[in-house]
Amino acid sequence: MLHSCYTLIVCVFFSSISFAQVGIGTATPTADLEIVSKTSLTTGEFNGIIIPKVAALPTGASLPTPAQKGLILYLESGTDTEGLYFFDGISFQNVTNSATTTPAFYENGTATPAINTTAAIEREGQVSIGGSLNTGQLNIEIESTDLVGIRTALRIDNANSSNSTTATYAIYSENTSSTTGNKFGIRNDVSSNGVGDHIGIKNNVYDSGSATTSLTGIYNNVGATNGTNSINYGLRSEIGSSNSRGTNYAVYSYAQHGTTTTDPSYSGYFRGDRFAIRNEADIDGYEVPTVSGTPGQVLTVNSVATVLGKTTAVTEWMNLPLTRYIVTIDLWGNEDNQYDIINTGSFTDRGGMETVFDIGAISTTGNLEVRLVIDQTFNSNGTTDYQLRGINNSGGSVTVIASGDTFYTSNSGSGGIITTTSWRSFAAGIGGVAKFIVQANNNGTNNAQIRSAYLMIRNAD
Repeated sequence: MLHSCYTLIVCVFFSSISFAQVGIGTATPTADLEIVSKTSLTTGEFNGIIIPKVAALPTGASLPTPAQKGLILYLESGTDTEGLYFFDGISFQNVTNSATTTPAFYENGTATPAINTTAAIEREGQVSIGGSLNTGQLNIEIESTDLVGIRTALRIDNANSSNSTTATYAIYSENTSSTTGNKFGIRNDVSSNGVGDHIGIKNNVYDSGSATTSLTGIYNNVGATNGTNSINYGLRSEIGSSNSRGTNYAVYSYAQHGTTTTDPSYSGYFRGDRFAIRNEADIDGYEVPTVSGTPGQVLTVNSVATVLGKTTAVTEWMNLPLTRYIVTIDLWGNEDNQYDIINTGSFTDRGGMETVFDIGAISTTGNLEVRLVIDQTFNSNGTTDYQLRGINNSGGSVTVIASGDTFYTSNSGSGGIITTTSWRSFAAGIGGVAKFIVQANNNGTNNAQIRSAYLMIRNAD
């Protein structure tokens, strides 16, 4: 009877092990196996579990089957690295090595693996997105087999709404390399594939509406140019080849002007101490001055020189040969009613022999030359002298032709003599009107008679 009781107790015990949760250090386990550490340990006691230790990992026929996946051993020695191993259904894996595998990314400036989406991360290797392209540190690729709807390889949107005065950038690129080869800030290659327009850079800059904000499509600051023999370009544009067709523009500039403003619009604005235009082969051309000429000057080739090793026609502003504009004014032209020069004994203004004229119609500078021509019948018993008085645009009077000046006489027929003076200078002033008045003095016993009189005026410069 006692033997039967022991048998019943053992059966109940193993039944509990097979179908109930087991607790060590706790009477209320919450898992298949729960071990609770002791809060008070005596000498030689330790909290924890000691996994079975082996001197060599099972191999060959001793290797567990896939049914034993998850089997754990601790390798104390042997050819493999000491440590904790688990069986993955095929072979034993070192738990320590698996746990210390180098992560794909670290948090910036640390050795801490990046494990969340908000950390600033870094890595040293190349990164390829969208394909296996690996010629750069960061590679983004849309392969020909990708979805048709994917059209943009890289899109950057800086939507920072801070009111800070700090400048913002969608892309900030620095090339601080020390290569002996060429250095590029941006290199952009657009292939010949496709039948649409091919555009290297499309740049849209929009006005904020502020009256003081300026817009700049491209701001190019090349910086100091210190190379003694170097050739430097702020902007260099090359288009076409010897086989090109169609119309080519190396630079095409179109500046639109609003209809409601008088502000200027420049299709080109150049500043510098020299300006040159060359032909396509760069073997000929000309250089124009960068200083303004004066009114009346023309731009003309003055010399041919070698500039930067190239034959160049050098132009400069030069004065045109003086063009004389002669105006003839009829002072008296009525032969049937001759003008009598009565003996006066002194020079007096001769009414009716005067003229008022527009200075600007003859000269823009007001510098004139004048000549008097008189056809008269001359009494041999006396002499007649003539003078010409000029009044400039400010009312100042001056004797332009005096009695002592050179007079030229010739026989005009029918008892007449033509008297002509030399050209004499007169400063009429710029703009406005001036006046000439003939003066005469007859000291003879009979009167002289003027059949006709003319005044000739021309520009002096």
